[in-house]
Amino acid sequence: MLDYHVFLSLEATLVLRSLPKQTQYAILAFLNYLESNPFDEGDFISIEDPKDREYCIKGIKKYLVSYHADHAGKEVKVTSISKNKKA
Repeated sequence: MLDYHVFLSLEATLVLRSLPKQTQYAILAFLNYLESNPFDEGDFISIEDPKDREYCIKGIKKYLVSYHADHAGKEVKVTSISKNKKA
């Protein structure tokens, strides 16, 4: 079994805490899933930083969760949670 840890940026944590409880639970369930499935590529992939790091993006309810896996450190890092402008 893979034993990864999920970490949220401060920005993502603040957004998560401001969401309705049902949305929070849906996102937290996905983050729990990522601990044992860190290779999940979400719904699509984006390159968002100067290091050309690939970020996976998962749509949950009306929000997009952006994250990337650090396989060397056995971590999944959630960088942002934002409102899906198309939802």
